[in-house]
Amino acid sequence: MTTVLVFEQLLNGLQFGVTLFLMAAGLTLVFGIMNFINLAHGSLYMVGAYLALAAAQWTGSYLAGVALGLAGTLLVGMIVEVVALRALYDRDHLDQVLATFGLILFFNELIAILWGRAAKFALRISFTNAWVSLRLPLVAFTAESISRMLS
Repeated sequence: MTTVLVFEQLLNGLQFGVTLFLMAAGLTLVFGIMNFINLAHGSLYMVGAYLALAAAQWTGSYLAGVALGLAGTLLVGMIVEVVALRALYDRDHLDQVLATFGLILFFNELIAILWGRAAKFALRISFTNAWVSLRLPLVAFTAESISRMLS
């Protein structure tokens, strides 16, 4: 096992931990401030990721994909708020859990219908296509390893 692989796995673990923290913090903040249990906000992260991927592939630009994915997720969130969540604010917590769990199932199936169940991969960021070599103590990075870490 090379040091580059170990470093990549450390970054993957850090990224996964930050993602879990963001989702847990979102659940805690929404419940603490609004007294509403929304289990489906993780599904909105997923919808945003797929929309950003589709927009990046459509435009050929990573930054445009992120911007369009953000705008699309905002629109989806606003529609979900108006159609499904507003009716649940004055209801019991169990009703909120059941309804938002239903939203999870709905979004999972919608993504499977639209994009399929196979893994999707993002575009490579263009600045890593050139030859880059960073020499740090015990670790050497090439353009390929940096591109894998960033994608």
